[in-house]
Amino acid sequence: MINVEVRKFIDGSIKSIDIIGHSGFDEEGKDLVCAGVSCVFIGGLNSISDLDNYLINFEKGFGKIEAKKEPNEHDKVVLETILVQLNTIETKYSKYINVKVKKEGAK
Repeated sequence: MINVEVRKFIDGSIKSIDIIGHSGFDEEGKDLVCAGVSCVFIGGLNSISDLDNYLINFEKGFGKIEAKKEPNEHDKVVLETILVQLNTIETKYSKYINVKVKKEGAK
């Protein structure tokens, strides 16, 4: 299963997105869920305008983007779009992906 953890600043803007694991929907190279998640994440990263504001790590089975400080308005929209797209994948393939959102300061 792919586990996605989204952490938000107190104001509700996204601070970080962590993506860990493999969906197990199909074998490597044929896994539509993993491919979809990868496309959403990489496409989002390609749209970020202020790359210097982020710590980014992407490798097989793991992806992370974390803001060093609050994102600019453009990047807020990009990060929210990534979240909406991941939630859409989760709606159809909930056995293979789990998306959790946590606000900073919340348990």
